[in-house]
Amino acid sequence: MIYKILDRYYTQHRHIWVLVFLGALCGLIIGFVGTSFQLALDKIFELKKEIFKLANGNVWLEIILSIFITTIMVCISIWIVKKFAKEAGGSGIHEVEGALKGCRKLRPRVAPVKFVSGIFSLGSGLSLGKEGPTVHMSAVISQIFIDRFKLTKKYANALISAGASAGLATAFNTPLSGIVFVIEEMNRKFRFSVTAIKCVIITTIVSIIVSRMMVGNPPAIKVETFSSVPQNTLWLFLVLGAIFGYFGLLFSKGLIKVADFFANGSRRRFWVSVVSICIVFGVGVVLMPNAVGGGYVVIANSFSDNLTLKGLIILIILRFIGVIVSYGTGVSGGIFAPMVALGTVFGLAFGIIVTNLFPQYNIAPEVFAVAGMSALFTATVGAPLTGIVLVIEMTWNYQLLLPLMITCFSASMVTYIHHQTPIYDTLLRRVLTAERKAKMKGN
Repeated sequence: MIYKILDRYYTQHRHIWVLVFLGALCGLIIGFVGTSFQLALDKIFELKKEIFKLANGNVWLEIILSIFITTIMVCISIWIVKKFAKEAGGSGIHEVEGALKGCRKLRPRVAPVKFVSGIFSLGSGLSLGKEGPTVHMSAVISQIFIDRFKLTKKYANALISAGASAGLATAFNTPLSGIVFVIEEMNRKFRFSVTAIKCVIITTIVSIIVSRMMVGNPPAIKVETFSSVPQNTLWLFLVLGAIFGYFGLLFSKGLIKVADFFANGSRRRFWVSVVSICIVFGVGVVLMPNAVGGGYVVIANSFSDNLTLKGLIILIILRFIGVIVSYGTGVSGGIFAPMVALGTVFGLAFGIIVTNLFPQYNIAPEVFAVAGMSALFTATVGAPLTGIVLVIEMTWNYQLLLPLMITCFSASMVTYIHHQTPIYDTLLRRVLTAERKAKMKGN
């Protein structure tokens, strides 16, 4: 009798248990792979420091070593991508969204290609982040399970979404933002159901548990925690969000134009541009570390160093250009962390201006820096809830929830008024258009 009841229960609900079981397995692997990716990058940075010690304090020798290392690593990353999996270039999140829509295929080879090429590109010092590649690799891991167990399209959609959520959660150590990202940003591709969301949750939970077993549970960004701001200062966050809305429009357009510049030019122009960028970033690694890299260094320094308004403006310009040209090279690397870093610096500059204009408010400029982290992400990606939750989880600044909500709402309204397409939708459409043109030429 009991056996029949259990058998009937399993027959009626087996789809739930299949997705939960596969989600847990995916989360286990994603947590290990995503964390290993971060640990490998840490080893690369440590190795570079040891190599720089060979210069014995000679700055010119350090610069020469840095340029050589950056150039070699970037060229290797580009070669790996072009040789083995062209879709492994860039962030990869648009590829995941394309797979959910059914217009892209996640090939198993992308995971190792993304892992290895990402280590070289991110370790080189380019202004790119590990979050996009981690999401891409995680979705590919889910696709491997889908192919192995021959899941239907409905279940495949749930498992790929779960992999994307777990990947983002592992990269930032932010489990809730990974889930919110799938529901909000991928809402047009994610087939929402109770079963699907359970799969997303269990995959994310397991991946985070594995990651924290390997590296502990530190905040993704170590910054000061602030108390809630006075009610009479909330209008300033509305203004900040509007400014970030237009800044996000500029960032998106610049990113696409530079990417097209690299993709549509001659082979000679491409490599001249790449080597020139490597030289600049090689110098920057030694002389201006805040202006290069993924962004975690500049975020930490923004809160600890007494940066002047002039210095911040220069840093904004340098990082803005650095992020879009880094992405334009086509190496493996995302824009999540660089956007957060750029938003931090921009928000801090706004905060310094506010403290000079309205000293009676007695509000710390760094509060606007925290708001800026989520604002640029919202304006560019078009996911305000994800931006809010992501920053709160990363910084543990729960008291700033209301200012973050106001800032992100204002930024999203500006992009809505100007009919701005989210950056990952634009990148996906760009890839599909390029492939269609290539097929037409081939015919």
